[in-house]
Amino acid sequence: MKRKDAPFVALLFFPLLVLALNLHCQYDYSSPLPGLIDIRLHTISDSSRIAFSPQNIFVLKITEVKAVRSDFAQAIVYGDIKAIKRLTGIYNTLDARAEDSSLVIGQADLPPGDYIGILMIIAPGSTAILDGYRSITVETPPEFDPTLSFQRPFKISEQRTTRIVLTINLDSSLVKEAVGYPPDTFLFTPSYYISSVQYE
Repeated sequence: MKRKDAPFVALLFFPLLVLALNLHCQYDYSSPLPGLIDIRLHTISDSSRIAFSPQNIFVLKITEVKAVRSDFAQAIVYGDIKAIKRLTGIYNTLDARAEDSSLVIGQADLPPGDYIGILMIIAPGSTAILDGYRSITVETPPEFDPTLSFQRPFKISEQRTTRIVLTINLDSSLVKEAVGYPPDTFLFTPSYYISSVQYE
């Protein structure tokens, strides 16, 4: 009697053994913790043309920032680490913080891995204010693309910070007296690049 029941008992406990092994494997697996990406805006401007001054203002409206992985997957970067789905921000490119690369425009916890660049969707302000009173119209050419593609490889590492500085050269981006435009107009043709990647 016991010999006949032995195969039956073994078959009965086999699924339970498989389930126990699966649960054990599940708890042994641990996914990597995220790393922090910290994106800052830096502006270059010749003081003889457009100086960094509290009286000078030229804003960029940033509506979206994304980090692009090496497999071309895109991760949204919010305004700061405490922001909840806040994508839009308006930043004065002539702010003192933009001059010294401390103007934070995006932070997010991202999966560790290799990344190839940053995408940023912008809209320039319609005017630039100089000397506190001079208002100069800012226009974009017909072929203007609001998506700026900052290409440079970087890594996100587990529980570490990757700080990226995006630089916009206003001397090259704001062109005065462009052909076909009124004399008191800046034509906005953005000149930009990633100037620094730091790991902390």
